[in-house]
Amino acid sequence: MVFYEVPTTLVVKIGLPPAGYRYVRVANDILMLAVGTGMVLDAIKDLGRM
Repeated sequence: MVFYEVPTTLVVKIGLPPAGYRYVRVANDILMLAVGTGMVLDAIKDLGRM
């Protein structure tokens, strides 16, 4: 899976992730991943609609 960092301005807009988690962008979706395992815990689908 290829993912990219989510811009800080967007992270502030959607809310900071809890400690131990991070947001990444995959295609047009934003995923919240557990830092240690990479497990996907939440998703915002179709970023273009925001």
